[in-house]
Amino acid sequence: MSINLIKDPDFKQWLSDLKNRIRQSQIKAMIKVNDEMLRLYWDLGHDIVARQMDAVWGSGFYKNLSKELKAEFPDMQGFSVTNLKYCKYFYQFYSQDKQIRRQLVDTIRPQLGDELENKILSQVGTKIQISKNKNIKIFHQVGDEFNVHPIFQIPWRHHVKIFTK
Repeated sequence: MSINLIKDPDFKQWLSDLKNRIRQSQIKAMIKVNDEMLRLYWDLGHDIVARQMDAVWGSGFYKNLSKELKAEFPDMQGFSVTNLKYCKYFYQFYSQDKQIRRQLVDTIRPQLGDELENKILSQVGTKIQISKNKNIKIFHQVGDEFNVHPIFQIPWRHHVKIFTK
C-alpha cells in the first residue's frame, strides 16, 4: 500500500518548513556575497586613494586596470573603468566620516578564517526555537547571525546612486 505523502499533514508541515529554510539560506548567501563584494570594492577604493594610483599613472590607469582584471577574471563583472572609479568614490564618500571609518575598520576582518574560527558552522536545528505548540517554528531574523556593518548591507547600485548625486 502506497501512502500519499502530499496529503499527510506532518509531511506538508515539514516540507513547508524545509522550503522556508531553503529560502532563508538563499537570502543569507546573497547577503554574504553582497557583503564580500562591497568589502572588495572598499579595499580597492582605499588602495587607489592611499596610493594615488590614478594621479601617479594618469588617466590610462583605470583602463589598464580594467583590462587586466577582466582578462584574469573573465567570468566576473564589476571591473569596468566606470565601476573601478566608483570603487574610489565609494571609499572617499564614506571615509569622510571618521565615525563610519572607525566602525568599518572594526568590522572588516583581515581573513575569512578569523570569522569561521569564531562561528563554527552550526546545525540548522540550533537556529530554530520550538514553541509550546510543536507545529510552530520561530526562525531568527536573517541578518541576526551576521556581524555586518550597515554600509555593507546596502546593494552596490544603491551606493552608486547615493554618492553620484
